[in-house]
Amino acid sequence: MISFGDSKENLARNERLEKIKQQREEVLRQRKRSNLERKTAAASEKDPSQNVDKFLDSFKTLEGSIRDSLSSLESMERSKRSSQLVVLARNIKEMEASLASASIYLPPYDIQHRQQTISDLLSEIETAKGILAPR
Repeated sequence: MISFGDSKENLARNERLEKIKQQREEVLRQRKRSNLERKTAAASEKDPSQNVDKFLDSFKTLEGSIRDSLSSLESMERSKRSSQLVVLARNIKEMEASLASASIYLPPYDIQHRQQTISDLLSEIETAKGILAPR
């Protein structure tokens, strides 16, 4: 049989457990808030030049520009083709330099993918040189 004293003890114990549970929840909320504040501060202190998305967008834009120029080579005057091919090769070299400096903060997959893109563009220029500006 349960005595009246046992019930009071259970009630007191349950109250203590509830208080401990609330304290733990508060500690967890504070930790989450602290982690979020730390991450926000780290993101704001990060060097803006080391922005992966910004680099990838500019790389993609330059790649599109080079591909457009390559496709328009056939419609150019023959005398302008050689100089345009030189300009395109120079732009690709700039892309290589940009990728080399961005390799500090880019993930390995992005580096490999962009290296392959540069290699493809260089081979397209070589093919265009052979076809459009034979020696």
